[in-house]
Amino acid sequence: MATINIYKWKDIDNDLQQKILNRSEVEIEEVMQKVKEIVKDVKENGDDAIVKYCKKFDGVDLKPSEFKISENEIKDAYKKIDKNY
Repeated sequence: MATINIYKWKDIDNDLQQKILNRSEVEIEEVMQKVKEIVKDVKENGDDAIVKYCKKFDGVDLKPSEFKISENEIKDAYKKIDKNY
């Protein structure tokens, strides 16, 4: 899994700030292309595509019958979120 560097903007030098700004411009096109492919796949293949991406991105092997979760499961999930998040 990739690591994410966290910077406080005010604490980094101008060179790194510029590098970060330039990186986002370059990467957005690549990201948008991937997102378009995923959206197209989901439109064309429905639940089968959702199953594939849940496994790929979340490491979860679901069946379409498991997509819907109960209100209690949602409430339990909210309770697990760090209050400082």
